[in-house]
Amino acid sequence: MQTCIIRNPANDSYQAVAIVVNNHTAPVFLEAAVLIRENHSALMAVDGCDKKSISGGGTRVACYGGTYKWNRTIEAQSTIYLNAGLDDITHVATYS
Repeated sequence: MQTCIIRNPANDSYQAVAIVVNNHTAPVFLEAAVLIRENHSALMAVDGCDKKSISGGGTRVACYGGTYKWNRTIEAQSTIYLNAGLDDITHVATYS
């Protein structure tokens, strides 16, 4: 799993995306909270996936957060829950 930031240079907007790969042979259910904030502030927006099924064998899915217009350093991070139990947090992605 990894969190990325997509920037649209046409209007200087940003979107956080959580990318998750299931390398196991069995399917899993994914829930993801995708967080984005500006310049280390408490200002945040959270979006994500809710109980999305991911088949096995290297299947890759993306959970998209909302699109926001900010003009300072942008940080994004995702919390991933698999099968309503196993959870992990991605490293912070930064765009400045």
